[in-house]
Amino acid sequence: MDARTLLSHFELSKHGDTHEREYWPLLSGRFPTYELLWRQFVVPLTCRVVPGVSIRDRAWIRLRADVKPRDERVAMAHYSVFYFTGRAFHRMSKNEGHSLKYPEDIFFLLVSAQENLKRFLRDVNELAKDQDRAFLTKEFNRFPKGVAPFEEIEAYRNAILHNAVLGRASSVTKTFLPKWDSDPDKSPLSRAEKSWREAEKLGGDDLIETRILFNQLFKDLFLKLEEYWQNALNIFSTGAPARKFEGMIDIAAWDLPAMELLGSSTAPVAASGMYFPREK
Repeated sequence: MDARTLLSHFELSKHGDTHEREYWPLLSGRFPTYELLWRQFVVPLTCRVVPGVSIRDRAWIRLRADVKPRDERVAMAHYSVFYFTGRAFHRMSKNEGHSLKYPEDIFFLLVSAQENLKRFLRDVNELAKDQDRAFLTKEFNRFPKGVAPFEEIEAYRNAILHNAVLGRASSVTKTFLPKWDSDPDKSPLSRAEKSWREAEKLGGDDLIETRILFNQLFKDLFLKLEEYWQNALNIFSTGAPARKFEGMIDIAAWDLPAMELLGSSTAPVAASGMYFPREK
């Protein structure tokens, strides 16, 4: 058995942390490469590959003490994009059939995902350059400008965060927001963000129902995340990066009972960023 064979036995539904197992059913069909990169890159950084640590031990999902700072930063950003995206998509999905009356809640979560995405892109971009490989240099230099849906998400977030409550239209069952345009002079959102009276002047063509808006934003978001994670997977699964992470696994220390345990549905309930404070 080699390192790749061992890693292939890990599944988010069984061996992810509590939030990954909660949101994976929602995101698995939309963001499948998250699990592939998690196996290749994150799992070797954790105590999951340390044979002496039991799957029932909270330490099993924690990062190993010998993890390099940049690897930790990538792992944290990788996980955080999933966490905040999962929370945002769950918030939208659980309101299926009802008006999304509080769109700001979802935008705040999406911007948190976006901020962590920027960190992820930055560090993977640096790793790619170290390996003389191309990743996202040009796009990263202007991110999120011109990159759907992130420029639009940021525009709504800024309008909501830096002003009074954003003016919106409503019917009995639906909520509508001013539409966004990349040209501020043409953007109903730019007209409405500082004035309720201006928002009230907007016509039907200037507004978009919140559910239609979020359906499109999430569609574009998952397409872009898949593109980024596929590119990152190509870097981490070949050449020096792949050898590095596979080399962190002591294959000789693994035995059949350990492999059988990986097939168990018993997994820790803690979150990856959760810890218990040290006793005084």
